[in-house]
Amino acid sequence: MGVGACFRGIDTYCPMVIGLDYEYVRSRGLYRQCLRAAFLRARALGLARVSLGMGAGDQKRRFGARPLRGHVYVQAEDHYALDVLAQIKAELGVGAP
Repeated sequence: MGVGACFRGIDTYCPMVIGLDYEYVRSRGLYRQCLRAAFLRARALGLARVSLGMGAGDQKRRFGARPLRGHVYVQAEDHYALDVLAQIKAELGVGAP
């Protein structure tokens, strides 16, 4: 069983949330079935573009999806957690030199 909530824009269909019964994800290809249903619904609405979120790139490429590079900007009011993460990163030596 799978259920999805999608947004319909002027010329874009955007699956926002997909809920999956994980007993059927592998045995029935449930995630792919939900993606297929989203594409079919977009086609039925006459929308030429489907915007997919992040993750599961291999599954989405099967439907002809192409990744687009994007950027995210965050403004934090409390920097303590960011400072802790920066300290952990420095101690572990994670990241580009």
